[in-house]
Amino acid sequence: MTTPPPTPTEVSDVLCSLQERFGWESDATRFEATARWQRRSGAAFYRMIGSPGGMEAVVKVGTSWEPGHAQRVFRSMVDLEQLIDAAGIDGGHAIRPMGWADDPPSIVMPYVEGSDLVSILRDPTDPAWEVDRSILRSWMVSAGAMLAAYHESGDPCSHEEIEAAGANVLHLARQMLVSKSSIMRVMSAADWRHRCAGLFGDFGPGNLLGASDGDLFLLDPPYRRRADLIHRDIANFTFEMRRQLAGHGYTSSRPVRRRFPEMRSSFLSGYAGASNHGGLDRDDEALIALFELRRAGGMARKRWPGRPRDSAWFAGSALVRRLELARLRA
Repeated sequence: MTTPPPTPTEVSDVLCSLQERFGWESDATRFEATARWQRRSGAAFYRMIGSPGGMEAVVKVGTSWEPGHAQRVFRSMVDLEQLIDAAGIDGGHAIRPMGWADDPPSIVMPYVEGSDLVSILRDPTDPAWEVDRSILRSWMVSAGAMLAAYHESGDPCSHEEIEAAGANVLHLARQMLVSKSSIMRVMSAADWRHRCAGLFGDFGPGNLLGASDGDLFLLDPPYRRRADLIHRDIANFTFEMRRQLAGHGYTSSRPVRRRFPEMRSSFLSGYAGASNHGGLDRDDEALIALFELRRAGGMARKRWPGRPRDSAWFAGSALVRRLELARLRA
């Protein structure tokens, strides 16, 4: 059940009550909201600054979270920060949360000056494009390395999980009208049994924050891992990056042209460099194309008939992925 977001005064009271509980180096008597925004998921965000002391934090309030969920999210964020820190990725980090509360269900995080990667990718006038694209390339390398580090963590997939992942690919190919013999050729050539891992799930540019100092931060880890082929996570990221650059996010924007191949290549090189199984070959690319085909086809149906231009773009993208898959299978 979704509840209305709290007022800034209510959020301030929560922060004051959490100072001693989590041992913050702050003795603020109140917190003022300097910004508020809300995501499509319903989560509300507050940028708060303490007085006196100047401590600054971002509070995420899950308006539909059930009791106990905030603590699970907090624990997942701590685990992710430790995982990424241990991986030693140059310029790649995860946000370490400061605390959590059940009423209202919320997570407290340190404030990081910067912008989410979606906003940067969608703006062809952003300085990251106009002045020095090397920062964007380095962010893509870091993003790939962080996803690989996440895939490498945790327990290896069980035999049952590996077999289920293979069955999922066959089922998806049948749904996408890809012949069984064609996909079986890919599966017999690909090293897919060693490409099964606990997935991030929604890894995309929206999970990444480009900081003003040049670092990249990974946000919003899953609190429950689902085992499947790594190609699903990779395809999710490349598809999301592709559509944001094309101007077909949740709102339309001006396309950023001729940048996608460079950004994708940097992301995949970062992934390969941090993966214990090395680079992605032609058969891996075919599996990525299959998962992208699923995303594009699903988005085409979702956008129709309310947003016909978007639906047409997604349908065209699905066709291109199908042709790409046919070429890779040949």
